[in-house]
Amino acid sequence: MDIFLWLLSKVLRELPILSAVAVAVLLNSYLKHFIPHFIPIQPTGWIVGGCIGCLFVFKEFVDYSIHYLQHRVPILWELHKVHHSALHLTPLTAVRGHPLEMFLQGPVAGITNGLAFGICGFIFGLSVPELTVSAAILNKAMTIGSLDALRHSHFVLSFGLLDKVFVSPHMHHIHHSSHPHHWDKNFGTNLSIFDWIFGTAYKPSKDEEVAYGIGNEEEERAHFKLTGALLGPLLKMWRLIAVRRAPVSPTMVVEVSGQQTNPAAAAGPQ
Repeated sequence: MDIFLWLLSKVLRELPILSAVAVAVLLNSYLKHFIPHFIPIQPTGWIVGGCIGCLFVFKEFVDYSIHYLQHRVPILWELHKVHHSALHLTPLTAVRGHPLEMFLQGPVAGITNGLAFGICGFIFGLSVPELTVSAAILNKAMTIGSLDALRHSHFVLSFGLLDKVFVSPHMHHIHHSSHPHHWDKNFGTNLSIFDWIFGTAYKPSKDEEVAYGIGNEEEERAHFKLTGALLGPLLKMWRLIAVRRAPVSPTMVVEVSGQQTNPAAAAGPQ
């Protein structure tokens, strides 16, 4: 199943690049049309470097925001469970995900980043290909430098004090842990700064225990097959939508710890 999803991701993961380039080109041309007398700021090496760096940090913020919503929005979490249901981390599980999630995530990230690319290119007179290639090179360098290939592995590696800036493999292992106190932690892709800013960072101790999965053996086993991984989340999403649209009757309200809670809002462990 992981091999199938990996091959599928090779197609779907191109959507962010294609949509970002398309949006950047269109926005750049529209800005030039509506503000024809604007004189771009003459870019120096420092300006170009700073622009590329800012675009990279903005991309990391977009990735963090999308990842956060995938955990906190119940209907998106049903799709994202496919990624977290892996009981062992291997390089293939890095792109283990539901095709619908990849299909939705790609254009959202691409459009958002494309807007930043278009504005930056317009202000500094830089072409979209220049920005795209430069940002891709920086992103690849950061991915290699932050040991992205080892985040989905059994290697327990920390960056020490640099965990305040970069997501180390050990920090990402915590993100995949099924222990409740590890839930919803370390959402960053390459940079951990937004986790520290928004209070979702967790720096594990050297020998901290981690158990992978979503903490629900039945659901984990269902995701081991293609039918369960592909169709199961769609059925659960439909049930969530149907329950939320249905009128709530008094019998649907239960008492939990002295508080009244509507079970239709319960999304399960995240």
